[in-house]
Amino acid sequence: MIYGIGNDIVKIERFEKNKDKLAKRILTAQEYELYMKKNRSIEFLAGRFAAKEAIIKASNQSLSMQKINVLYKDGKPEVSTENEVFLLSIAHEREYATAVAIKVG
Repeated sequence: MIYGIGNDIVKIERFEKNKDKLAKRILTAQEYELYMKKNRSIEFLAGRFAAKEAIIKASNQSLSMQKINVLYKDGKPEVSTENEVFLLSIAHEREYATAVAIKVG
């Protein structure tokens, strides 16, 4: 059953100016490790931000971005929050990053 849907889109260039400061505020420790290893870290950061915003919208709760862990398993994004399950899709295209989250139960 679907309990919520969230969608978000961001302009990637928004994250260029203070990317490391934003990364520490947005990402979990596991995500931050991945971020530091990426060549295209701005796209990674923008995608994670869009994903977390979409998850918050789908959740209908006040979640902190630091409580949402988005990692990859078998090539697909996998979301970990305290007690909710989401399906998630993240995409990047030139200037934009977008994400769609579906809360399932």
